[in-house]
Amino acid sequence: MSASTKMVRGRAVAAATLAAALLAACGGGGGNDAGNPGGGGSTPPPSDSSPPSGSNYFPLAPGARWVYADYANGGDTPSALYQLDTGATTQVDGHTVTSLVSTSLDANPAQGDGMRYLSTASGVTVYPGPDAGVVDDAIGPFMALKLPATVGDSFVQFDKTVDSGYDDDGDGVHEKLLMLSTVQVIDRGPVSTPAGTFPDALHLRTTLHQTERDSAGPSSYSTTFVQDIWLVDGVGRVRATLIATDDASGTVTEREHTELQAYRVGSAHGGPAPTLTSFAPADAQVHPGSVAVTASFSMPMDPASLSAGGLVVTDAAGHAVAGQVTLDGSGRNAVFVPGAGWPSGVFTAKLTAAATDREGNAATPQSWTFTLDTTAPALALATPAAGASGVASNATATFVFSEPLYGPSVWMSAPTFTVMDTTTGLPADVSPDFDSLATITVKPRTYWTHGHTYTVTFPGSFADLVGNTMGQPASVSFSVAPGVFGAATPLAADIGFEAVQTIADIDGDGRPDQLWASWDESVFPPLMHLYVRHGQADGSLGPVTEPIPAPVYGCTLERIAAVDLNGDGLPDLVLGGACGMRIYRQQAGGSFTLNQTILLPNYEQAGILAFQDFDGDGRVDMLSAGDETYFHLWHQDASGQFVDAGTVDAGIGSIGRLRLVDVDGDGVPDLVVSSAGSQSARLSVLRGIAGGGFGPPTTYDTGDGWPDAVSVADVDGDGRPDIVLAIYGSQAPSRVQVLKQRADHSFVLAASKDLGMEADGLVMADVDGDGRLDAIVAHPTALGVLLGRADGTFGPEDLYDAPQAGFMPGGLGVGVNPDGREVVGWNGQVFTALASSKATPQAAHRHALATSLAGHPVPRASTRH
Repeated sequence: MSASTKMVRGRAVAAATLAAALLAACGGGGGNDAGNPGGGGSTPPPSDSSPPSGSNYFPLAPGARWVYADYANGGDTPSALYQLDTGATTQVDGHTVTSLVSTSLDANPAQGDGMRYLSTASGVTVYPGPDAGVVDDAIGPFMALKLPATVGDSFVQFDKTVDSGYDDDGDGVHEKLLMLSTVQVIDRGPVSTPAGTFPDALHLRTTLHQTERDSAGPSSYSTTFVQDIWLVDGVGRVRATLIATDDASGTVTEREHTELQAYRVGSAHGGPAPTLTSFAPADAQVHPGSVAVTASFSMPMDPASLSAGGLVVTDAAGHAVAGQVTLDGSGRNAVFVPGAGWPSGVFTAKLTAAATDREGNAATPQSWTFTLDTTAPALALATPAAGASGVASNATATFVFSEPLYGPSVWMSAPTFTVMDTTTGLPADVSPDFDSLATITVKPRTYWTHGHTYTVTFPGSFADLVGNTMGQPASVSFSVAPGVFGAATPLAADIGFEAVQTIADIDGDGRPDQLWASWDESVFPPLMHLYVRHGQADGSLGPVTEPIPAPVYGCTLERIAAVDLNGDGLPDLVLGGACGMRIYRQQAGGSFTLNQTILLPNYEQAGILAFQDFDGDGRVDMLSAGDETYFHLWHQDASGQFVDAGTVDAGIGSIGRLRLVDVDGDGVPDLVVSSAGSQSARLSVLRGIAGGGFGPPTTYDTGDGWPDAVSVADVDGDGRPDIVLAIYGSQAPSRVQVLKQRADHSFVLAASKDLGMEADGLVMADVDGDGRLDAIVAHPTALGVLLGRADGTFGPEDLYDAPQAGFMPGGLGVGVNPDGREVVGWNGQVFTALASSKATPQAAHRHALATSLAGHPVPRASTRH
């Protein structure tokens, strides 16, 4: 075995022995006292050679405690921090001896010396305990300190050759250790440590010479250990240094230094005042009610002192908050828990001088103030309210919470709350929004499904800005109004490009048929084809067929009119649009043949069509209009051909919509014309003249905006037809506007009702079966219903999803099933009312006269912008 390895062995043995020999110095080292060169140096002259009276340099009183820091090899950072406490006592040789218990205060394992101590007036005697090593047992009891101790005194602790307990050379025989230890009293004087300044410390030096001799040969290895120790009467060891030197080379192999950090011996104590190293809640901030008041200390604390006023919390009025203080196992971390939970308010946590560390050192007072918000957020307002019924299909659900919410608890990459269609059990298709404060809104991406119930659930993890959570989920359920229509039936997956739609019973079976025309783009140039799905007895629609198995129009079609032109009981078809009119007569077998094509001058359009016997000859005549300021009259001659009977100026600029109906009850049809032009008057009424023709126009102001559609119906039940407009608002919202007819047959602005969006068409029909006419409004992607009221006003608009089944469809149609239920067609969808109509023909003037939309909306960009 090498010499260096033997030195390690020898060092281990010596350290164990020195631990006892030098009054429980558990190692440590490096630093030297500024006033002392440390162990192994020259002996300074004594400052006072007389011993103090009643000296107790190694107090073993019950409850005594010392905290030490070891420094290795001259380092400034402790290599070990530990605590020594007087432990159990026992009888040895008739003496009461005391053990010392070592507790690590850092990550190093605790290491006891296994020795027991007897302190008397004559000195300190060390006894090997049950856990002592082989060498300590061989040395046996010895004096560590003789009293009185006068500067210059010295004595031999022991001079023995002992069994080392190990076999270094492998010959089966334990090596021997020659050990000579002497103690010398060096001086007395002041010493400063972190535990305090001691003016009269006793300085001892113990020198241990240790030689290991191999049993198999003459080899030996010697080491000298010099330890200086400073003892204070009534305190004990306050400082120690150790130097180990290889005698053969003179090399210092180890240097350690130990300093007293704090102590408690009886009523005496010393050490730095414990301070707060951290605390919570943070100073001058607002915290949630779940917060814990914690304090971390620089030293292990006495729990009783903290509970007895050392750590207190007061409210804004200065009253102490009842609670309990607990310490963790390290003694450095305290928690204050209120007895009855935290209320909201301003609180001050105080560390007072009554708080002490385990050695009795009073803490440095400190305080901090914090505000607690213990109120959990709650759902304060829900619109619709929980349990609400009859909710509009386009309603925005709004939820307002009692305080601002913490954003990530509401919305991470997606909302944390859910919206379920509880009728189907599926997530609702919604567009939610959070205003980053306290309001959440939920809108249906299209519309809530009529008759369905929806549940919005907010999780208990919703938190306010300081972290209080709701705790329990909050749910709101509401039911959407049952509606007046059943589920819409699409005419086709795609009804084509620029399709125009209408409803008419073209086969005479009393059931409404669905007609539409759209471009066939498989050929060039593309041509318009006409399609039909006949109404079936069970209310369904038959397959798609072409009543005219050939292209029916070569330009954009805007209007399909089904009317019996020759009185044979078979509806004929008149198609109007950008290329004038094409007239198809229905034959007895149900086929259609082209009877007449009318081309208009100057590229005029025929998107508006109306039919009536204007000249009293018993034959149906025709009126056509585009977006000019006038309309054409066409008389049907005896051969069934329509001939131009001239034009009539509408009196309001560009014509937008036109209705032909007897408004004054004289039996002669009158004209109601609306305009989307830039002029101030956008509605005119032209009275029909018996025998043919129309009187001069009377214009009316319709208020803000442009009329998008017009219909005529008695909405207030006074027997006089009123005018109903769908108006695109300019400054005000779009709306349904009623012009009430007075007794003198003039009209005045009356009730109005806002619309959710601009309108493309308007018809009047009794869709809820209450006998009153309702306003059916076509929107770009929806169908709206405003239920008529007895006083002539309308209820709020209820919207139904009507996605466009093709590109730019047009045409709002209305019909009646044999069971009396209204049927409405729009955007390639067919809506059938759930209730049978009870409206009287006098109130309605409908179905023959009700269709107000004349094909596509009249272009209005030039007049609105």
